[in-house]
Amino acid sequence: MIEPKEKLQIGAGAYIVGLDGRKMSKSYDNSIGIWENEKRLKKLINKITTDSSEPDAPKDPDDSVIMDLYRLFATPEQISHEEKRFREGIGWGYAKADLFEVVNDYLSEPRKEYERLMNDKGELDRIVKNGADKARAIASITMDRVRKRMTGF
Repeated sequence: MIEPKEKLQIGAGAYIVGLDGRKMSKSYDNSIGIWENEKRLKKLINKITTDSSEPDAPKDPDDSVIMDLYRLFATPEQISHEEKRFREGIGWGYAKADLFEVVNDYLSEPRKEYERLMNDKGELDRIVKNGADKARAIASITMDRVRKRMTGF
């Protein structure tokens, strides 16, 4: 099993932008669920709010919800290339298609693993039990230390 590793370090006050440019939040109904299937993922990305600039008009990559999200999933080389396309002029439909590709590529393997685990409840039960056993062992040692300090022994 692949253990997730933190990739992003978002500073205090920072947030991930949602489909409408506000802070991403399920309560704003502007979020993208990481386990969405490809069809739903594409539909959500196509809902991203954009301006009415002409397709070939240069666009500021630092003032774009699409680029903000793109940067979260793309490699530095991909980001540089996409920023160049923005500055040269890219249609929003193409920008959204590019975003879909990097997000979908990034999430495809985790999505497969998620689907595999959701279809194997026995494996999920084993994983949960193993985690509970580890947590119980650590908690037991910690509680022994707490009891000793509380009683002075």
